Amino acid sequence: MKNVVLTLLLIAGSYYSQAQTPSFIGHWKFSAVYEAEEMDSTSKEMVALFFKDLAFVFNEDKTCSLQMMGKLEAAKWKLKDAKTNSIEVQPEKGKAAIIKTISLKEDEWIIGFATGNFVLVRVKE
Repeated sequence: MKNVVLTLLLIAGSYYSQAQTPSFIGHWKFSAVYEAEEMDSTSKEMVALFFKDLAFVFNEDKTCSLQMMGKLEAAKWKLKDAKTNSIEVQPEKGKAAIIKTISLKEDEWIIGFATGNFVLVRVKE
């Protein structure tokens, strides 16, 4: 009986540790402005041009990198709210930023970041 309980605890612990790994871990890049239909065409083009090279790489060791406007910046991340996958990103230089998850699927992540909402796609490496 002791062995059965121990086995169940090991299985549960394994499942728990796997469930704690956020599904946003990986490489993501800008795909589109989210809810762009609410913008006029000039605004849509300007925002898309401004964020066209937006990319994130989130690592399991709580490090990440942010690429935006031709600059690559190293940072650390922490989960602010596990239910909503809200993430605080703290660059080595500068202020922390919050990434709010609107929707997260296997290969598509819709976020609120900076001054807008964006559709990111997973980069398969």
